[in-house]
Amino acid sequence: MNNKEKKRVRIVIISILVIFIGLGFALLESSLDIMGNAGINKTTWDIHFENANVTDYSDSNLSSNVPSINGENKQELEYEITFNKPGDYYEFTVDMVNSGNLDAKLKNYITKLQIDNGEEITLTSDNWNTYFPSYLDFSLTDIDGKLSYLEVGESSTIKIHIGLDYNISTEEFLAIRGKKIVLKHIYNYEQGHGKS
Repeated sequence: MNNKEKKRVRIVIISILVIFIGLGFALLESSLDIMGNAGINKTTWDIHFENANVTDYSDSNLSSNVPSINGENKQELEYEITFNKPGDYYEFTVDMVNSGNLDAKLKNYITKLQIDNGEEITLTSDNWNTYFPSYLDFSLTDIDGKLSYLEVGESSTIKIHIGLDYNISTEEFLAIRGKKIVLKHIYNYEQGHGKS
C-alpha cells in the first residue's frame, strides 16, 4: 500500500469517527419532556325511545292510543289497538335516541304480538312471515335512515303503520273484529365501531 492510499484510508476512518462522535453528542444532549394532565371520561350507554306521537288513524277511537315507552332502559315500545272494519289503520312516530357517549349499532329487534287473550308470539326477521297474521298490514319506516347505526347524540325517527287489510276474508274478519291487538317492539343495540 502506498502513502497516498494510506492517507485516503486515514481520512475515511477519521471522517467516520467524527460522524459517530457528533451523533453520540447529539443523543446525549437531547431530552424529551412531557408535561400535562390526562383523564378518561366515564362511558355512558343510553339508547332509548322518546317522543311517541299518533300521526294518523282511520277511527277516532284510535287517536288516544299513544304508544307507551317501557322497560328498564326505555327500549320497549308497546301499543294496543282494536280494528272494527277492513281498512282501519293506525300510525305513529317515535324517536330512537342515542344520549350516551358511545356509538350504537342495531344488533336485532324483536316484536311481540298478542291478540286478545291469546298466546304472545315473539317475532324476529327469521319467523315474521310464518307467524305474523297476513290480514294485518304492517310497515316500519326509518325516516332518517339512521336506525341501524346511531352515532353519539343522534336520533332516528321511526314511523309505524298497522292496519286491517281491505282484502281480509270474512272468516278472518269475524275472528279479529273488536279484539285487542297488543304489539311490543324491543330494539337491541351493541357498541358501534364505525359505520361499515
